[in-house]
Amino acid sequence: MRHGWIVTALSLALALPAVAQQDATMSTPQAPAEIVRERVTFDVAADGSFTKKTEVLSRILTSSGLEFLRQATVSYTEGFETGDIDEAYTLKPNGTRIDVPRNRILYTSGASTRPGFSDIKTKIAVFENVEVGDEVGFTTSLKQRWPWFRGQFFTAFSFPRVVPAHDVQIVLTAPATGLPLQFDVSELQGGQPVTQDGKTTWTWTYENAVPVQPEEQNVSDFDSGPHIVVSSFPDFASVAKAYEDHAKDKVEQTDEIKALAEQQTAGITDRREQAKRLYEWVSSNIKYVAILLGNGGLVPHKASEVLQNRYGDCKDHVVLLESLLAAKGIPSTGALINAGNTFKLSSAASTALFNHIITYVPEFDLFLDSTARYAPFGTLPSADMDKPVLLTGTGVVAHTPTETSAGSTVRTVTSVRIHADGSADGDTTATMTGTISTNFRALMALLPPGSEGDFLRKIVVGATDGSISKGDPQNLTEPYIFSSHYELANAASFPGPGAVSFALGMHPLPMAGLISPNLPVRHKDYACSSLTAIDETILQLPGSVTVTSIPKASDMTAEGVSVHLVYERTGPNTITATRTLKVDHPGVVCTADYYNRIHPELTKMIGLLGAQVLYKEAPEGRGR
Repeated sequence: MRHGWIVTALSLALALPAVAQQDATMSTPQAPAEIVRERVTFDVAADGSFTKKTEVLSRILTSSGLEFLRQATVSYTEGFETGDIDEAYTLKPNGTRIDVPRNRILYTSGASTRPGFSDIKTKIAVFENVEVGDEVGFTTSLKQRWPWFRGQFFTAFSFPRVVPAHDVQIVLTAPATGLPLQFDVSELQGGQPVTQDGKTTWTWTYENAVPVQPEEQNVSDFDSGPHIVVSSFPDFASVAKAYEDHAKDKVEQTDEIKALAEQQTAGITDRREQAKRLYEWVSSNIKYVAILLGNGGLVPHKASEVLQNRYGDCKDHVVLLESLLAAKGIPSTGALINAGNTFKLSSAASTALFNHIITYVPEFDLFLDSTARYAPFGTLPSADMDKPVLLTGTGVVAHTPTETSAGSTVRTVTSVRIHADGSADGDTTATMTGTISTNFRALMALLPPGSEGDFLRKIVVGATDGSISKGDPQNLTEPYIFSSHYELANAASFPGPGAVSFALGMHPLPMAGLISPNLPVRHKDYACSSLTAIDETILQLPGSVTVTSIPKASDMTAEGVSVHLVYERTGPNTITATRTLKVDHPGVVCTADYYNRIHPELTKMIGLLGAQVLYKEAPEGRGR
């Protein structure tokens, strides 16, 4: 889908790098750039169409900022919108202004971030003679000739806290009557309506003098930060109706669709199993292709066209699956969702809050995302978990399931044989279910044949060569199992004394990384996953050494996170470690307070996982 959140002007570009660059003379990180001044002005017409003018002046503070602020762009959908760069310039510290000539403003078409089709046009102005310390400015104009939904206007702004911003102003003017607007505004000043000559104007200001440094897995600034949502939709039911008005006639019962439904469910009477077969067919046979042609970002194609083409975007997947399920008498509906790091809906209903659509089957209370090619039936990708959704068929706001430790599991069995020269060879078998299995199916399916050795050398410390048996990533039956064999150099130093870690060998999901990112303190809410991980590692040392100590068994728990560690001698020089991690968060969003409260305990858990086997040179004659 298209037309989700707008992040003001350069804010997104500035937030994309590792927004802080450490200077050798500084004790705190520095932002790559800052917004000196920004003006965004909307003039909305009675039918929902609008003109938008954006003026931005930014100062480049670091080489990282220079890389991300070399150009100004404006994008628009041909046929629905027009756009232009009115001016672009570099402003030197001494006041010298260097304008980009009109004949050097470039033009591209068909831009798309994924494989697919697009009629989005982009104009680009590359700033001239720009250096760190300079300011770069531009003014763009965008005119929407035809509203995406007739008679409706909607927009949304998010202001990333990682970007320093000064003197930011948002102005919106709309007819005083005939187009009632809903607002959800957080952490901005102003917004008092002023009516004159039949029009009402709202003005908001924003400033962020002290940026917040980025943290791993942060939720979006919309969820807990400054934002504006403006919409003429009175409620979410009207948003659902607007979508269905364009989509409902695309669900079809053609002879081809009916025949396919019968073919895929032949001999199956269980209705849930029928739904499973139809989901798997769509998931496996309809290639995901982004289609942004005209209003195609919001309106699906007919199911018969999708079936004939064998490709489509998320809306097309939903339409075809809905048609196939209906052929077997199984009702379903689309479910609008935000597949980004946003986990809340605004109080102002808007299509701008959604960027994806999945399928909901009420008979089984089941959400399905057939664009997630490697997600087994009944399993959602992590981007869809624990999210509010709008059911387009009913207008009801529902919620997708949250992750649980029982629903996403990995069991790894690793056996490493260490040789007398310090080298080793090992085997690992991983058995996965749920979201974890989805991710690894995709990873293994995308791994080019013949590149397995390179892959192992990148992810396994000391690996010199190896092979991977991928199983069948295309088979969506749980569990997913893959295995690997590898050779290791410098696994241990003999004759000793020395130590060897249970991290030796391949561990697809190292437990220390699953427990916690390495942050001493958090300031913002973050996305957190629930899962169960069981790691059984067998270390076999050569007879030329004596094992002098193995770790003690231990257990530790901290508010939904627990580890259970067992170590035992299973042979003269063989030690088996069985380590179990269970994480059960109440949802997929955890608060900064929660993290800061349990972080000391999580750090201790990570320390326990670092336990090692100690050895020394064997007594004279042993192993000889």
